[in-house]
Amino acid sequence: MILHEFHCTQCGRQFEEMVSTGEETVRCPACDSEEVKRLLCAVKRTGGNADPDALGSACAPSGGFS
Repeated sequence: MILHEFHCTQCGRQFEEMVSTGEETVRCPACDSEEVKRLLCAVKRTGGNADPDALGSACAPSGGFS
């Protein structure tokens, strides 16, 4: 199971949900809508010459970063 971040297009709430392979239906915990989009998250890598002041992660809608 993987923790994913979602955005509900019905009520606008952002939430996290544990899902297995993406096959299961995810519902918004606030309004119970199935109209949710999984957010694309970028995760910081550590090691090498990494900037210690860099952000840990950033999430954006799966359509791309804005």
